[in-house]
Amino acid sequence: MASARSFHLFGRAADASNVPMLLVDVLAPDHPIVHCNNAFCAFTGYSAGEVLGRNCHFLQGEDLQQPGCRQVAEAIDEGRQTRIVMRNYKRDGTMFYNELSVAPMTDETGRITHYFGVLRDISEQIAIEEQLRELASTDPLTGLLNRRRFEGLVNQEILRSHRYSRPMVALMLDLDLFKRINDAHGHACGDAVLVNFAATIARGLRVHDVCARIGGEEFAAMLPETPIAAGLEVAERLRRSVEAMRTPWVGHEIAVTTSIGITQLTDWDQGYGMLIERADAALYASKQRGRNRVTVA
Repeated sequence: MASARSFHLFGRAADASNVPMLLVDVLAPDHPIVHCNNAFCAFTGYSAGEVLGRNCHFLQGEDLQQPGCRQVAEAIDEGRQTRIVMRNYKRDGTMFYNELSVAPMTDETGRITHYFGVLRDISEQIAIEEQLRELASTDPLTGLLNRRRFEGLVNQEILRSHRYSRPMVALMLDLDLFKRINDAHGHACGDAVLVNFAATIARGLRVHDVCARIGGEEFAAMLPETPIAAGLEVAERLRRSVEAMRTPWVGHEIAVTTSIGITQLTDWDQGYGMLIERADAALYASKQRGRNRVTVA
């Protein structure tokens, strides 16, 4: 067994640290925790009496299927150290992202008897990274997906639709005569109209549909597992909703209409470009025919 002096030194060092630490006995059944420092108790809200003798899995609650649980078990089985990120839960149920570093301790013969773990709360870092990812994939004005993210999702859905022989519809939508709004009332008014327009589209789509702002006053939508007849119903409903839309602005309301182009995925469509080009051609035809209408390509 590891010497009593080694345990004593580890305990003193751990208790003097403001970093949460714990020690696990890997020779005992169920790998119980045999030491946790004061920083661990202060951070998690558990007392030492509530921790000692338990397997570390209690920190994951019911969230035991996350990859980190398997990665830690594999590291212990293979006798190596590792560092992973996993979701843990404090005593009050608060979830935090834990960057967990674990490493083996050996006895005088070199046999691994214990593992010590060092916890680091990286929840704020994860939150910032998620915010940056969201900013990179959404339009800052309307909150809809941006063109880049939308293109990626459309390409994924095209592959699924071909693989499982499922129908799919794409829409292109344009605010009619939007330049006149900017010229008459200014860009702040134009932005308010765009935000209202985006919200109207989002409300008019189904839960599994996806919409995006492609650029300027041009928007797009993807309707997975949708035949053209059902897609036309959605498009016409969106057109009527926009026609009824009113954006309050300095004592009056701004009314707008939308032109819509719609197309269905075909066997020869291999990517975003081919599908959206056809929907865009249908949108252009709607505008040429007098606007405020839906045209199929």
